[in-house]
Amino acid sequence: MKKKIIFPILTILILYFFYLFIRVSDNPSFCNSCHIMKSYYENWLSSSHNNVNCIDCHYRKGFFGYMEGKFRLLAEMIRYFAGVYHVRLHSKIDDNNCKKCHIKEELEIGEVLFAKRIKFKHVKHYDKEIRGVNLACQSCHSELVQGEHTAVNKDVCIICHFIGKEASEPIAGCEGCHGPPKEVILVRGIKFSHTKYEEAKIGCRTCHIYVTEGRGEVVQEKCSQCHVEREIASKDHIFLHNVHVTKEKIKCEWCHSEIKHKKIEMAYALSPKCEECHGGKHTLQERLYIGVGAIDVPVTPDPMFLSGVSCIGCHQIKEEKLVFGHKSIFTISTPQVCNDCHGKGYDKLAVIWQKGIRDRVKRMDERVERIIKISDILNLPLNTDLIKQNFEFIKSDKSNGLHNIKYAHLILNRIEEELEKGERKFFDSNIKKISLERLFEKDPECLSCHFGIEHQEVNVKNKTFNHYSHLLINSCEDCHSKKIHGLTYKNSYECNSCHHKKIQNCENCHKIQYEIYNGKFKDFSPDVMKEAKVSCLDCHKKKESIKKPEENFCNECHEEEYERDFLEKRKIL
Repeated sequence: MKKKIIFPILTILILYFFYLFIRVSDNPSFCNSCHIMKSYYENWLSSSHNNVNCIDCHYRKGFFGYMEGKFRLLAEMIRYFAGVYHVRLHSKIDDNNCKKCHIKEELEIGEVLFAKRIKFKHVKHYDKEIRGVNLACQSCHSELVQGEHTAVNKDVCIICHFIGKEASEPIAGCEGCHGPPKEVILVRGIKFSHTKYEEAKIGCRTCHIYVTEGRGEVVQEKCSQCHVEREIASKDHIFLHNVHVTKEKIKCEWCHSEIKHKKIEMAYALSPKCEECHGGKHTLQERLYIGVGAIDVPVTPDPMFLSGVSCIGCHQIKEEKLVFGHKSIFTISTPQVCNDCHGKGYDKLAVIWQKGIRDRVKRMDERVERIIKISDILNLPLNTDLIKQNFEFIKSDKSNGLHNIKYAHLILNRIEEELEKGERKFFDSNIKKISLERLFEKDPECLSCHFGIEHQEVNVKNKTFNHYSHLLINSCEDCHSKKIHGLTYKNSYECNSCHHKKIQNCENCHKIQYEIYNGKFKDFSPDVMKEAKVSCLDCHKKKESIKKPEENFCNECHEEEYERDFLEKRKIL
């Protein structure tokens, strides 16, 4: 009789205590009862989810999901009191629980900003296969940080985007997560804007050589922390990800080693790859690029060197050549490479630079050889070592100044100074030239690119136009527009606009006309007007300005019949 009474009472008591357990354990403060849960509880309490009960997320929806959660909790409590609990806690949160608050349709609209700068779209990551894996909400939202109970673990993003890929070709590319900075930044103390390079479609890897460290591989030891069986590692990665990521919500870092994403190595001007063939950092080409190595010439680094552009930044074209009967691959550069970074037309500028240096070297070659021989015989007070070494420096570089155009011109200018010093002594020459630095101070904006323009002569209306003599007294913008690059003003072609402001010797510019008029051209006789002592100005000067006479101009001194006779003869000619 007693047994019949005790059994129902015990059943009622067990059910009552289980009910109490169920009701008490529904309260989030119950989780704080175990010391291993204190940090998790405190994190939840200080997060934006502190108004959401633990069971709303950690139990599956419905009665059976609720009861499953309670029995799992009971099992964990028994383990805790038995002292065999897991130190590394893991919870599985069903995506349907997230959807109770975070409506799927709302997540699919627009994008969110992660870490204040990375544009993220849920629709590209959720509810679809990515690299053969279906991600769950918890795949990304698994981090516990101050103020956030389900923060995004950025290490997961890096592992997914970079594992099994080249560092320069992550999933979605570099711009899939973050574009280049819009603001001007400092690179080794030099102001640098990404915008121009972005517009020119320069690849990120041109400067950012290595951006990751680590490969995210899975080592056997990590599997052994959870699994006793060894054959699990032989399963294909899609199967393993579906089990561990999609179903069990295991964190990526529990299996994968870390991949660090940062600026591991930037492009340096003196690339280690170049040093393999060209030696250390003291090769001739490198010294010219750095702006050192010439005697008595100020150190002048090339702007590309200061910006950190490496040798491979320009030397991108691979060419096969036979060297001692063996095929060798050489990485060369052509002027067309300039267009890739600087825009259309810069290849022409490079050609002009090279022609300028090549022509200067050619003109100076004979002068150098002559003055050195004379100096050896007459012992002229010249620095012949400077002339020989600096001249050999430029010739041996073989880039025709392209490695550092300003420094190349400065070196040649310094050689010319020494040559002129000797020529003045021996040939009684008093030629004095303005220095490149003084020219550069006048128009730095133009001459920072148009080096050697002072040595160039162009044909304008069948007359030779010398830039050097004009740069002495004029600036570039007197003839060329700075707003529209490359535009030459129309009135710049009218020499009279400058040269006839002051009446000068006509012979300097109008040599053929002068010789014909004065009877000095071949076997010509002087013109009758010349014999009558009529000067150039008598016909060409009008109201204190020099102008070309009109057809009826002769009538001012001659009869109309003279004009008709003149016009008929001109038609015959």
